[in-house]
Amino acid sequence: MDKVLVQDRVHTLLNDQYVAIKINLDRERSLARKYRVGGIPALLFFDKQGNLKERINGYVPMDNLVATLRKIG
Repeated sequence: MDKVLVQDRVHTLLNDQYVAIKINLDRERSLARKYRVGGIPALLFFDKQGNLKERINGYVPMDNLVATLRKIG
């Protein structure tokens, strides 16, 4: 997933429209439970009020990720 996130199209969309936060779930187990993250990678997207808008579990191809980012952006 890290290779997908650094691709120019994905990187530009993320930097322009989102605030990315990487969390170590081994240290932040309460967050993993709260948001029901059972495995990694997991991408969770929240609105400005902190409501979960979208979730992607597991690897996703770059084109699918770009489409999701555009849909929720």
